[in-house]
Amino acid sequence: MLAGPRLFGTLLFLPPNTDDNLIRRGCQIPSMCTLCGLAQETSSHLFINCPFAIEIWNWLASIINLPCNFTSVMEILKIAERNWSAQFKLVVLAAIIFCFNIIWYCRNQKRFNDKIILPRSAINLIISGTSLLVFLAFKSPKIVPWILSL
Repeated sequence: MLAGPRLFGTLLFLPPNTDDNLIRRGCQIPSMCTLCGLAQETSSHLFINCPFAIEIWNWLASIINLPCNFTSVMEILKIAERNWSAQFKLVVLAAIIFCFNIIWYCRNQKRFNDKIILPRSAINLIISGTSLLVFLAFKSPKIVPWILSL
């Protein structure tokens, strides 16, 4: 169903197949953000600047009750580097991973299945995924270092 940690690694090292990256590779396609229709679809727009993504990131900031810098993937990752307990750091990092994952998932659902997922539903998916991942991490502590190394 969801892309998992592979998407997260892709965001850091290889750009996902957003319109701008497909155009750079020679595909001739018109480009418009699938989620908002307000700008060309770039990785930066889709995951950082799109009103849909902004709503997701603002929700995350409200949950952790801190002002956050959402201007780049690296700035978002710095949120998890604060001096928190290992357990809270795990929860925050899992939530960040799922935010990226669900934004991509919602984009693909709309683009390929003509299914619109509203931000509130996306947030519920993030909560469910984060809860499950953290539950599994505490049931099987061997995966915690793997999650924290992402």
